[in-house]
Amino acid sequence: MPHLKLEYSKNLKEQIDPQKLFSLCHNILVETINASLSHCQSHAKPCDLFYIAEGSSQNAFIYLEILILEGRSSSQLHEMQKQITQILESYFSRSRLELNLQIAVHVVEMSKSHYLAIKP
Repeated sequence: MPHLKLEYSKNLKEQIDPQKLFSLCHNILVETINASLSHCQSHAKPCDLFYIAEGSSQNAFIYLEILILEGRSSSQLHEMQKQITQILESYFSRSRLELNLQIAVHVVEMSKSHYLAIKP
């Protein structure tokens, strides 16, 4: 924990390098919410089938869901969300210029009593 789930429309202009993008995000999690780097997990799923607004091929999206265990302050969560959003805006700068790109970052706090992880 934390887990990052990235979904994005397949019409983005950038070739996504998951190691580069998620490394940046993991570092922010360590710096802002004191996450353990060894517990950060991320995955990305391109969406071939999507429909945004009126269906224009110029519409695109990035949706990042960040699941974390409860216990961080509001200011920590806000700072994390702000910095992660800035990373996404920078990383996808070409798509922001050439497409109608919507970027959403959704932080989900989970109860510690409802999460179980088996680690090696």
